[in-house]
Amino acid sequence: MSIQSLLPVLEQQTGQLLSAAKVSSVGGGCINSAYRLQTNKVDWFVKTNSPSLGFMFEAEAQGLSEMASLNAITVPEVICYGQTHLLAYLVLQYIPLRAIDRQAAGKMGEQLAAMHQPKQACFGWVMDNTIGSTPQCNQRHSDWLEFWRDQRLLKQLEFAASNGYGGKLQNRGELLAEKLAAFFCDYQPFPSLLHGDLWG
Repeated sequence: MSIQSLLPVLEQQTGQLLSAAKVSSVGGGCINSAYRLQTNKVDWFVKTNSPSLGFMFEAEAQGLSEMASLNAITVPEVICYGQTHLLAYLVLQYIPLRAIDRQAAGKMGEQLAAMHQPKQACFGWVMDNTIGSTPQCNQRHSDWLEFWRDQRLLKQLEFAASNGYGGKLQNRGELLAEKLAAFFCDYQPFPSLLHGDLWG
């Protein structure tokens, strides 16, 4: 399914007339196809992928909305997301970017720090999401060490094993999981909302 054939779906979902929309390809990612969609009323960033990855866009939309609710840093507004039998899609507000200078970088750092300040109820999140297109498990824990060990380190070792990586990698990973507390005996973080990767 092409981006052009997605336009009627987006019209139905948003109520916007898109038949005369200008669609241009946008670079910068290696996982999804990305486009800028413009009319005299809308300026949107659209990502598409296979229908099997619709959960990835749902989690991204939920994460962006949660970050936006803290009013700490600008994030793109979620317009809509969903999937057809041919592709999954996520539509966001288009934000034109420019090269970041020292002043803007400093302000962004302050805003990210402000986003991290509100204490959350637990480590983990309301739903699983992804690292790229790899599933990331977010089962909630009250203890940070347990969360990081079980939902990050051991889950990645499971994924590695299912893709044929074993032996020394598994042995060392399991040993690290057993001894993890020794590295963090004085580290007591509080749960906070974190962002994903930051693109230049």
